[in-house]
Parts: sequence; structure tokens; C-alpha cells
Amino acid sequence: MDLREKTREELLCEIHNLKKTCDYLYNASCNLDDISTFNRKLSSGTEQIASSYRKIVSIRNMLADITDYQYMPVEPALHIEKKEGMYYFRFNEPLPHRITIDKYAGKLRYEYDPNVYYSGYRSAIEQWLKENDPNLFSQKAMLYVVNHGSTQNMRDNDNIEVKTFIDAAIKGIFIRDDTPDCLSLCFDFVEDEKEYTEAYLGNFGNMVLYLK
Repeated sequence: MDLREKTREELLCEIHNLKKTCDYLYNASCNLDDISTFNRKLSSGTEQIASSYRKIVSIRNMLADITDYQYMPVEPALHIEKKEGMYYFRFNEPLPHRITIDKYAGKLRYEYDPNVYYSGYRSAIEQWLKENDPNLFSQKAMLYVVNHGSTQNMRDNDNIEVKTFIDAAIKGIFIRDDTPDCLSLCFDFVEDEKEYTEAYLGNFGNMVLYLK
């Protein structure tokens, strides 16, 4: 099952859940003799509606990000696996440098097509989803990004382009949104003969303990 079909099934599932909840509340309202029971059912139904709303918003956000890029048929750009309660991502190459402008030369210092990177990440997550069912984090998550390479080619953490990866393979799949209340970012560097990037995604509290 590809990501589009999975997204469609998730949306239909939440619509079905909303209908069931509305029917549940309607039936509860038909009997107001026991106010205590009605209030309990009303509270339960409201929580279910709120849960469905959050999931639908997550689907909407993911679909909105898809329209920001042009998908290309490319090979998967990373490897994904789940281990020790976290999701592990091993990139085929380092995450790219953020596209910046040399204000003195008046031209781009780093220039590339973000659609190529997006498509590579998207291809990988769609392939992974065919055999795996991810869990949407209900609490704040942390993405721990580790760049490997020589100190001579080391880049500042704030110059590493991670947004494309988050839009393609994280947001709407593992997390509801990429806002600060849903996702925290942490960067690190390890001197290595090979140049590549790896990342870990997990519950915020568990990741903090993992990094200690």
C-alpha cells in the first residue's frame, strides 16, 4: 500500500469514527433522565471528536506539504527501521547545506533542486510504509540528527537543511505537525571517514534519556 492509499484509508477511517461518535451522542441525548450518565457520555464523545479532529488536521498538513514540492521518480535516499522504541533513519549521503545567498557576490552560495531530495526521502518512506505501520506520536517527539564526516568539511548545525526531510518523511506520518509543541530538534557531529547523516526519532522524554 502506497502513502496516498494509506492516507485515503486513514481519512475515511476518521470520517467513519466521527459519524459513529455523532450517532453515539445523538442516542445519548434521547434520554436525559439520567443527567450523570449523559454528561459522562458527552465527555467521552467530545474527547473522541477532538481526537478525530487532530488526526484529520494531521492529514491535511501532510497533504499541504506535498503540494509544495514536485515529485520525481527517484531511488529511495535513506534506510528506515524501528529499534528500541525509536525510528532510525540512515541517509545515503549527508543532509544538504541550506540554500543561502552570498550577499557580497549577490548569488546563491549553495544551489540545488529541493524536489530531488524530497522525492528521494518520499520514495523511501512510501516503500517502508508498504510493510510497516507507523505510530503517530501522541506526545512531543524529538528528532536527533547526527552528521558524520571530517572536521574539515563540518558544517554549522543551523546551516543543515532538515525541513525537506521532515516534510517528506516525518510530518503527518510519525508526528501530527512540525511545530515546537510537537517536535524538538537536536543536532550533533561525529568525526568519521565516511560522510553521511543518520537520525533518530522518538518520544521526547525517551530521547532525552537516550542522549544522556
